[in-house]
Amino acid sequence: MACHDVSSWWSRIQSLVEAKKDKEFVVVMSHIDPDSIGSAFGVRKLLSTLNVQAKIYYAGAFAGSQNTLILNKYNSLIIAMRPMSELTVRDDGSQVFIFVDTGRRVDNRFGKYSGKFEPAIVIDHHQGTDIVETDANCIWIDTTVGSVCTLIVDVISQLKLKLTEAERPLATLLALGIYTDTKSMTKCTRRDRESYTAISDSMSDDDFSQFINYDLPKTFFKNLALALKNMTERGSKLVTHIGFVTDSEANDPAFISDLLFRQSGVNLVVVWCIVNNQVRLSVRNFEPELPFDDWLKTTFFNQAGGKLSLDGCGEGGGLIALDFNDWVCTENEKDVLNVIEKMLLLKVFGRNKSSK
Repeated sequence: MACHDVSSWWSRIQSLVEAKKDKEFVVVMSHIDPDSIGSAFGVRKLLSTLNVQAKIYYAGAFAGSQNTLILNKYNSLIIAMRPMSELTVRDDGSQVFIFVDTGRRVDNRFGKYSGKFEPAIVIDHHQGTDIVETDANCIWIDTTVGSVCTLIVDVISQLKLKLTEAERPLATLLALGIYTDTKSMTKCTRRDRESYTAISDSMSDDDFSQFINYDLPKTFFKNLALALKNMTERGSKLVTHIGFVTDSEANDPAFISDLLFRQSGVNLVVVWCIVNNQVRLSVRNFEPELPFDDWLKTTFFNQAGGKLSLDGCGEGGGLIALDFNDWVCTENEKDVLNVIEKMLLLKVFGRNKSSK
């Protein structure tokens, strides 16, 4: 059942929990970023008021400086999050799955569980869900806000919940989720600002400052230089890559695409890399007539998806599995990159009319 505001969502949550209180509640995260982390722990806090102790499982890894800093500084909290590899999905109906910051069942980031989850609860702010609304589920997808943490704080405020001193890390993560997903509050709504203000009174100012002004490793600047070197531009479109990377560098394409997207005259940016036998894509777009999410799926083998920000900018990405990992070695890495680069350039730019 679709929910359109705080009251209807919380009322449905209460009814659902009452009906399934003997089940195991599992929060599922499709990726790691501040909005996803904050909303996962926010939902766990809300469920705890109904005497439900939810578990949290995440896809992906704590890549990137900011995520790693959160992991290290709030380790006593983050340790409650477990990798998806430790999750066992049972088929006996004994689990209640909760999606935060995603509305898609079919998602390569879920690995073997892509398309297998049947979420009973969804709270998200992205467009393009593939979950069918029924009387048995509780879906709240609000695309008018810039962050899922905004919705969580809305509920906390309406319930008049007071976070304790020990819960200051939770407040900080919620504030950080809003701040980062709205691009430092530059792409936000009145509700985002109100939620940020409401929760910031309970956060740690020092921790928040550290999470915003984190150090960047040398590898980021190396990859930025590679992206500049490997750029191909045609008209308002730009495609580049940073080659093979490690897990710790896997988020670099997202940050690099944000930077390149600010270049004058560029309306579409695709930055890619290869990590763990997968092509990882980060895409930014501002072409109002382009159906962004559909274009991503069509262009990148139905292995990508995206969202539109409040100002109409598209932000998306994808993971394309490679099936020849055993064939890749140091001696042929350049050949592999060349093959993938040619295919992606063809996909984005189309066939060059001058080519035979």
